[in-house]
Amino acid sequence: MADSKFKLDEIYNSDLVQCNICVADIDNPKALPCLHTFCFKCLSSWSESLAKKNPAKYTDAISCPNCREDFPLPKGGVKELKTNFFVNKLKERNELQRKLHEDAKIPCTSCDNSTNQAVGRCVECNDSLCKKCVDVHKSLRILKHHHVLTLEELRTGTLTMHNPPEQEMCPKHNGEVLRFYCETCDEPMCRDCTVLDHPRPRHRQIDLKSAAGERNGKLKELFIQVELIPKAIDIAMAEDDRTLKELKAREMIASDLYKTTAKKAYSEFKQKMKQAETEFTLQMKQLVARKSKEIEAHRDGLQIQKSRLCTAMEMTQQITHGGSEHDVATMYSPLSNTMQQLSNLNPKPVRKSMGKVEFIPSMNLSYGMSSLGSLNAYEQWTLVKTIASGQFRSGRYIVLDKNGEIAVATYNSNNYVRHFDENGTPTRQIQTSGAGGQIPTAIRYGGGQNPRKRSYAGGQDPRNCSYPWGLVIAQNGDYFITDENPYVKIFNAQGNFKQKFSALNLNGTRSHDEKSLLYGLAIDLTGRVYVGSSFGYISIHNQNSKRVSGFSLNNLCPYFIAITADDHVIVSDYNKCAVHVYGTDGTQLHTFATPPGGKFYPTGICVIQDEVFVASYIRVPAVYRYSLTGDYIGILTKEVRSPWGMAIKDDGEELLVCDDNSIKVFHP
Repeated sequence: MADSKFKLDEIYNSDLVQCNICVADIDNPKALPCLHTFCFKCLSSWSESLAKKNPAKYTDAISCPNCREDFPLPKGGVKELKTNFFVNKLKERNELQRKLHEDAKIPCTSCDNSTNQAVGRCVECNDSLCKKCVDVHKSLRILKHHHVLTLEELRTGTLTMHNPPEQEMCPKHNGEVLRFYCETCDEPMCRDCTVLDHPRPRHRQIDLKSAAGERNGKLKELFIQVELIPKAIDIAMAEDDRTLKELKAREMIASDLYKTTAKKAYSEFKQKMKQAETEFTLQMKQLVARKSKEIEAHRDGLQIQKSRLCTAMEMTQQITHGGSEHDVATMYSPLSNTMQQLSNLNPKPVRKSMGKVEFIPSMNLSYGMSSLGSLNAYEQWTLVKTIASGQFRSGRYIVLDKNGEIAVATYNSNNYVRHFDENGTPTRQIQTSGAGGQIPTAIRYGGGQNPRKRSYAGGQDPRNCSYPWGLVIAQNGDYFITDENPYVKIFNAQGNFKQKFSALNLNGTRSHDEKSLLYGLAIDLTGRVYVGSSFGYISIHNQNSKRVSGFSLNNLCPYFIAITADDHVIVSDYNKCAVHVYGTDGTQLHTFATPPGGKFYPTGICVIQDEVFVASYIRVPAVYRYSLTGDYIGILTKEVRSPWGMAIKDDGEELLVCDDNSIKVFHP
């Protein structure tokens, strides 16, 4: 191998001999796989601190303090890392150069008397020699090829680093020269090593000179590959410096532009907020005006009912206390009818949410926003719980009995009206079908179109309700049930069958032919029962099943029916996508508007004071809010999947929705 020459200052200032942890000359150098070398003690302390901070990662590993790359530790820890002997040699030579530079005295390292001063140095033996040892060194034939330089030559010239001594001694076997190389273990060895420590054939052996020559050539090739990389790094670092400088300059430009934009944005935002304030004020006034109108209308209705009742009561007192027999006889009928009609009145104030409105500030104010928040009119209700999930199948009508229990008519051949408490726990059920016989085949009509046949079992039992659909509960606790056949069944509060009756058409003839099935049911404040027929008419009966009136619906199938306080009849037909309002004489008064977004499929109807809630189960399942005259108000809730029947508590503060196989409870 060729000789390498280093100037004094280059060797003395070399970073290779300095530990970057303690910033001193390396003591007992230990090298990591990245070639960064540190003191054994420093690296041990570093490893312990890493393991303490992150034991999971660094118990058997270490991170290089210089390049931060992680490496696995040998089983013995830091002490088993390779010792960098080359750094030790550099240290010794640097120490020699320092002493030479300072003209310090150098002791002889070859003779026993360390007080003798060295006058020369053998490059091969790496020993400082006194005059006597120099003479001996030169006189011995075995050492005569060694190069002995005087200290003056070393001080005034350059330090020449020759190839490693040709006869490096084996540290394991005393007196044996390292002449061989184990390629398997990648280390030099002596003759004894080839037999004892690195025997063939498990170890591949070659002579040390060949190994050194081959590896020297490879190192030179690698050096050529990497020698331009430092310059490329310098170029990249210079480019980074230019980029950083550009970043600072652009920071100033961006800051100035931001200030200009902020001023403009503030002006625009101020104008936009002024416009939003105008729109909000208008929206607020319209909302308050509408709510005020509804509250006043409700109050006027109460006043009218009170006036009627007070007039009847005052007249009754006058007649019963001072009227003639003729007066009593002639006024009995109108007075008794009026008081009977009004005896079932249960006056309630408007629901609390009607008196609520608030502004909700936005949580994320931004330049692009069009308002500072939203107006909450308490018109969308909140889902508070879902109860009775999976306790029934295909629920249709849902009602509340006088004890506050929830009753559900379970369609789809369940033959039950099931009762639940407010938490959805089943309490009881009414068996609505019996055994024996066969009801003649009936045809289900959707407003007179698309008939499909269905057979009913148990037709000889008059209480049979194979597909319970409509359900209302009278003041005396009786259950009125329809189930897609021509009869209305009546059960008492204990679930015992009482009777059945068929609805009558306008001509007074019975309608239980093959073209008439019964669906919708409703009951008004006077106890009259409204029955909807697929033939397209409403038949009105008293609680004793006697028909009192009826009217045609012009081919509309009344799947669901609701009655207002003014005795207006609201009918929904999801096949016709329609909701209509009728007077008791059959006059069509209103048609509900289609909600935004197109056609809807109305099912359940619920009247709450001066509003109507309508459920829709296709396209966008939701419950919508309407006025009594059919004007669209908004969405009550979208938190439903397949809503059918609905019921409202007397205080108007809780809505129950039969959502297919569960009951959902909403609060305003």
